[in-house]
Amino acid sequence: MRHLRCLWLALKRLHFPVAQPIVIGISLVYTSDYDLYIRNLSESSIFVQSRNLNYNMHQEQTTVCRVPAHSAAICVFSNIVFQQMLQNAKVRGAEELHALQKVCFIRLSFVKGWGPDYPRQDVTSTPCWLEIQLLYPLWVSDVHFSEFT
Repeated sequence: MRHLRCLWLALKRLHFPVAQPIVIGISLVYTSDYDLYIRNLSESSIFVQSRNLNYNMHQEQTTVCRVPAHSAAICVFSNIVFQQMLQNAKVRGAEELHALQKVCFIRLSFVKGWGPDYPRQDVTSTPCWLEIQLLYPLWVSDVHFSEFT
């Protein structure tokens, strides 16, 4: 809860037109199965880049998904999907296992999107963004990568 409070204090310092539509923000639920769900509680869309979700939805791995205001929770990281990706990477070798680490990072922006269809090409170009690091899956990918090296 302390980290969420710090995030809210940082958001309060933003220029008012950017922070106003965020107000309530998002809800993150990390389950005991290592799945991560995001629910948009704010008045505006959020934009999410999750390689795990994109793999599961058969999208390009860098696709950015728009999540409408007040939407139902979406699973942006499924441990079952991650395990499938891990098994595929182990067959392909160390380079693929190393690349799997990118799956453990989820990028999210509030209000403004980014990517090929937007003037902002990178999440860092949006007014308010964050990156979620999933430490347990990152550790799992590191363990398997070290077996190859």
